[in-house]
Amino acid sequence: MRVRIADLGAAHPREIHEYVPWRLVTPVGRESCRWLCTDGRWVALTLGHDEELGRVVVTDSSGQRELVDAYESALALARHWRT
Repeated sequence: MRVRIADLGAAHPREIHEYVPWRLVTPVGRESCRWLCTDGRWVALTLGHDEELGRVVVTDSSGQRELVDAYESALALARHWRT
């Protein structure tokens, strides 16, 4: 089945306009990784230190901050915050 671009735009306008690209950028300070959106928002992971040692801190540009026990869980949370 062939779909023309004009047909796709008419059939699914919300899907096309809701996509906002994120990219992995250079971490800032103690961050281990940071994603930046084209609209300026960001999400970052930082390995805990002092009383947070052994945990991962997930933060974002809106001020959200959450401690997570496993790096894989932190990656999943960061992905959720980027959607």
